[in-house]
Amino acid sequence: MGELISVHTVNSIHARDGGPARSVTSLCSALAEESVGVKLITARDQDPEGHVLPRDGVEVSFYSAALRAGYHARTEALRSTKEAALVLHDHGIWLTSNVLSAIAAKRLHVPLVVSTRGMLEPWAMSYRAWKKKLAWQAYQRRVLMSAAILHATSSAELEGIRGAGLKNPVAVIPNGVSLPPYTGIPNLQVNREATGRKALYLSRVHPIKGLPMLLEAWHRIGPQGWELVIAGPDEVGHTGQLKTLVDRYGLQNNVRFVGPVDDAAKWRLYAESDLFILPTHSENFGIVVAEAMAAGLPVVTTKGAPWSVLSERQCGWWTDISVDAIEAALREAISMSPEQRHAMGERGATYVGEHLSWPYIARQMREVYEWVLFGGAVPSTVALG
Repeated sequence: MGELISVHTVNSIHARDGGPARSVTSLCSALAEESVGVKLITARDQDPEGHVLPRDGVEVSFYSAALRAGYHARTEALRSTKEAALVLHDHGIWLTSNVLSAIAAKRLHVPLVVSTRGMLEPWAMSYRAWKKKLAWQAYQRRVLMSAAILHATSSAELEGIRGAGLKNPVAVIPNGVSLPPYTGIPNLQVNREATGRKALYLSRVHPIKGLPMLLEAWHRIGPQGWELVIAGPDEVGHTGQLKTLVDRYGLQNNVRFVGPVDDAAKWRLYAESDLFILPTHSENFGIVVAEAMAAGLPVVTTKGAPWSVLSERQCGWWTDISVDAIEAALREAISMSPEQRHAMGERGATYVGEHLSWPYIARQMREVYEWVLFGGAVPSTVALG
């Protein structure tokens, strides 16, 4: 078996684009640690300071927005490594960048791996549905059918892939999670005693995330001594709609919007919080849930996210997608003692350390690449069509 090289393509690794920018670069870094050669190809952003870069040892190639430049970057990366055992791993669907990756892989006879990133799940498909229906018929179905294997981060995402009529093998491998850059937060725990309790939402501010349900539930409860912090980049002007709801519900004194945050500020928000909430309509994984668990927070999320382990391991609440269900979970979480919430958070942190570390995830992904290239026994993570 020769050197194994994975060429990864993704539309953006800018921090404002949320989870994929971090999960793709983290996967690249972890694969490099597992002795897989890694190249990452992505578009250059107008704000290069916001790029989330992988570790040293991962070769990163940026290209301009021009189609010719994107295709050239892909073919050059593949041609330069043709003596090695090579796969092209594309992240995401629907975009021109994804089509370029499929074309390059086909023309150079390189196996294509595609991470669908939750973009085939029902809620995602219903958002701007007419555009996606046209794109599916025009090109996207053929692109996915050409993949040697698809990658899903949960069994729910696998169901979405099968529901779309795709029969490819699918590797079900979750995203990993980076552990917080601290081992304990006793100083912040003491500070919280003086400043009140904090519930945190941290993700894109987008209609898919269910924030109007959260605000209505928060209004119904009216928790005394608690603040709801909403952090993350605005998309499609959704923050303005939410602020209108805050005014309508009279929540100006206990709901705060902080906008996008960098990594240091993100981990500080986790450390300062008592509870994490993701009231989403649909997630293929929800990396912020894993991060919050790693930071020792109990989590409330919905069945739109694949986190049944929250209930199974008693480290949070996995609710129906409704205001009533979110309200009930929040009432229970808020009524608990700090010690009870801390115990739930500890159970979550233990689970993440055992099952979602990046080295563990990278070993599973390497096994999938080797199976695609060389055959042999089907990896335990792979569901055949």
